Amino acid sequence: MPVLLAIVLSATAVSSRGAVATAHPLASEVAADVLRRGGNAADAAVAAALALAVVEPQSSGIGGGGFALVYDAREKKVHALDFREVAPGAATPDLFAARGGAPATPSRSLDGGLAVAVPGAVKGYAELARRFGTRSFAALAAPAARLAERGFPASPSYSDAARARLACLAARPAAARELLVAGADGRPAAPAPGERIVRRDLARTLRLLGRDPAAFYRGPLAERIARAARDDGGVLAASDLARYRVRDRAPVEGSYRGYRIVSMGLPSAGGAIVIGLLQALEREAPREGGYRPVRFLHAMAEAEKRLFAKRAALGDPDFVPGAAGVVEEMVSPAYAARLSAELGERARPVAADTPPRDEGKHTTHLSVVDAEGNAVAITTTVNYLFGACVVVPGTGILLNDEMDDFDAAAGAPNAYGLVGTGANAPAAGKTPLSSMAPTLVFAPGGALWLVVGAPGGSTIPTTVAQAISHLVDDGMSLEQALAAPRLHHQWQPDALRVEPNALEAETARALAARGHRLQVAERPWGNAQAVRRRPDGRWEAASDPRYDGAPSAP
Repeated sequence: MPVLLAIVLSATAVSSRGAVATAHPLASEVAADVLRRGGNAADAAVAAALALAVVEPQSSGIGGGGFALVYDAREKKVHALDFREVAPGAATPDLFAARGGAPATPSRSLDGGLAVAVPGAVKGYAELARRFGTRSFAALAAPAARLAERGFPASPSYSDAARARLACLAARPAAARELLVAGADGRPAAPAPGERIVRRDLARTLRLLGRDPAAFYRGPLAERIARAARDDGGVLAASDLARYRVRDRAPVEGSYRGYRIVSMGLPSAGGAIVIGLLQALEREAPREGGYRPVRFLHAMAEAEKRLFAKRAALGDPDFVPGAAGVVEEMVSPAYAARLSAELGERARPVAADTPPRDEGKHTTHLSVVDAEGNAVAITTTVNYLFGACVVVPGTGILLNDEMDDFDAAAGAPNAYGLVGTGANAPAAGKTPLSSMAPTLVFAPGGALWLVVGAPGGSTIPTTVAQAISHLVDDGMSLEQALAAPRLHHQWQPDALRVEPNALEAETARALAARGHRLQVAERPWGNAQAVRRRPDGRWEAASDPRYDGAPSAP
């Protein structure tokens, strides 16, 4: 039975000198210009990430954090950098618990100072440039500073996100001044698509950090950052910023139909889910009469369900000793064989349920490859739309709400509907569990073949895995693989979410007959960004057509 592939294609960028894909055309062009001027993949990735902090604040910023995979073509080695936010020193497991035994209030971990974790983006980008780049941090920050100073047109995604978070942003004068515009009645309003946004305070901050990125973590600027969070009810201290460190992590590895898959390991569960899902599907026939068979879609949903159930027991490996062993199991061939054998022909019900949440696109990803074959995949975020809505006055720095990625209480869902068992409870210095999955794929001969990642909360690993499957199994072009409709199951809620128009009616009925509770999403999700090596050896970049991104090449 066929799956309806309602594909609307976007343009690609092709060059033998490398290519880049980001969630905003201005950021992609910044990165491509760095490559044209002789910079390498790390230089281009840092410049793009800083530009995204300016033009896409609903998704990322220097007040956030993330992960990077770096492929050194000369050494043929993959490095994994963790610059994810960590909990402040005053954080406790009951930080978001309500008084008197009442349930936790979700807004306290999403809006305002208590939601702010210690940002890692600036230190992460500076470390990436220092260790792997060839240009000064000042040179890489300069294009972003110019964008902020001269202004840029608000994208449709910026406008939509600002409307969704208008009350939260408008309630805070510094945020309203930095991120909103004056409406016809003089009150803060969301900008219309195309309306110009100027961020001069952020431009000054970027130039300061270009000269001295350590200024974010010590001295007057660090004090101002901590004070802004505390003045809004938070617990962030300047000493938390001074203690922050970028961590080297071991990536997770697996294979799919002869391709080597390398993705982010703990404290992200995303890479383990990408690899675990693909390896479980390797025993399934992906095509039947030119279409995806219902059995393959059923197996995908059931495998996703079981992998997300295992995710619920994971947490920061520095705090949860057994977490690393669970991830090792999830990516092992033995577990893939057991998981495949368990899938059966019908969906199995789960014991508990939680309300469905909008997965959205509240993170960003960029993929870069240079002429030498070096590559960088960065997934970075402020978590929910516009983070905590807290802007440090006079600096343009928007602070994250990453504390929501901790479990407010065992069994309580976060903003993405993800449920934990307590291993991911807040604690001083602890990193919240993530779903981010920057991923590198190597061809059977060993050469780098694909750089890919996506935003979307809990949907990140299933988006990445499905893009890889479409390329490997279906022979799709890169733009087709990113455009193809998606499905997603995350254990709780016990529903198979599908994008609008993703399935033909006959396929939907067949899945329902197998026991799946289908839930058609109101809007698509994902915003994947990818670069792939073409058969002729040139690099090709593509951006997900669902949103505002565009690829570029030198």
